Amino acid sequence: MDGVVRPQAVRLMIEYSLVKLIHLGALIFWLGPALGSWIVLKVCQHDGIAKEALARLHRAFITTVVIEHVAFAALLVSGAYLAFNFNMQTLPWLQFKLAIVGIVLIPLEVIDVWLANFKIAKIAPKVIAGTASSKEQALYDFYHGTFTKLALVLVPVSVLAIMWLAVSNTV
Repeated sequence: MDGVVRPQAVRLMIEYSLVKLIHLGALIFWLGPALGSWIVLKVCQHDGIAKEALARLHRAFITTVVIEHVAFAALLVSGAYLAFNFNMQTLPWLQFKLAIVGIVLIPLEVIDVWLANFKIAKIAPKVIAGTASSKEQALYDFYHGTFTKLALVLVPVSVLAIMWLAVSNTV
């Protein structure tokens, strides 16, 4: 090597850094807003705030869930870009990382997208007003209860495993 940094190498370093920044930013927007708003929503439900205020909070919760889902898509796209454009897809640690994403996180997010955006967003006003059918109430309770509790275990464990793999680059 002659010690000269080639323009192509500089471009690749900048491209990698920018995509990695997008990837990490998407991770933050995937994890943070929806969890924070869910905690606020739960506290307010338990404190018995007025139905109008609770309805507004639930609409804000759904908005943050949409942000979460867009961020997850950005996380997937930027991760795929990094893996394939920088020829990392055959690295064992990345294959394990992708297995966790494909087996645990993508199915969980697909269910979350379907439930939150297409079911819960429509029935929440009825649940809050007390006019939901028993089936609607059960679905609402499942989403904010069992499903969320499952996600609160699976997501942090999966993300910690993924982060360990990404930082250590070992299996």
